[in-house]
Amino acid sequence: MKDAALPTARQAGRSTRQLRKAPAARPPDASSLPERYIPTPAEGKVIGSLLKKAKEAAPLASARVDKKAECTRLAWDHPSQEIGAALWANALGCTDFRFAATILKQLAGFSTAGTDVREAELNDVLSLVRGLAPRDPTEALLVTQMVAIHAATMVASRRLTQAQTVEQTESASSALAKLARTFTLQTAALKNYRLKGEQTIRVQYVNVHEGGQAIVGNVQHAPGGHAKIGEPTP
Repeated sequence: MKDAALPTARQAGRSTRQLRKAPAARPPDASSLPERYIPTPAEGKVIGSLLKKAKEAAPLASARVDKKAECTRLAWDHPSQEIGAALWANALGCTDFRFAATILKQLAGFSTAGTDVREAELNDVLSLVRGLAPRDPTEALLVTQMVAIHAATMVASRRLTQAQTVEQTESASSALAKLARTFTLQTAALKNYRLKGEQTIRVQYVNVHEGGQAIVGNVQHAPGGHAKIGEPTP
């Protein structure tokens, strides 16, 4: 068997020159890169205020749905499950971890597709609850109901926009109206509950000049410019 022919010196020199002449990779054209957006002063002010509020806000943990075989377990996306549960209880304005866990399970009940709990939808619901910022267990229960009614209202609204018959339109419209009224009543109940115990104290100052007389009562001006004094007020 013959050995393969070796390249001549001329061929070897030509190959070396070809390698040397290979064009180097060019850097990307700066004009083709997207320009970095610079926020306007108004936008920067809003972003700064938002970041300050986020820094001062209480920490939170997202929920996690663990599925093993046919068993579904709710957990927290946090290195410590105890701390995750404490953060959730704090968001509900309570100190009872079992109370907070019960609310979590109830919220997971309408964040399902068939029998599977949807993790993303559950976290959306938890964000709605946190956004209303309940301050005690009573508010937590009311806020949970408000979130459930809100979710049902959105479903009824979607049904109304997709209705194709008169019967479907009337059914969805009736359900939407009832749900909207219920949410309005719930909002008023939450507002009234939060105002409980608050009293308005009105202080009136009466200045009596030297030689004058203080009058406590209803003063009405009669025809002719004369004042008519009514019964004193208690």
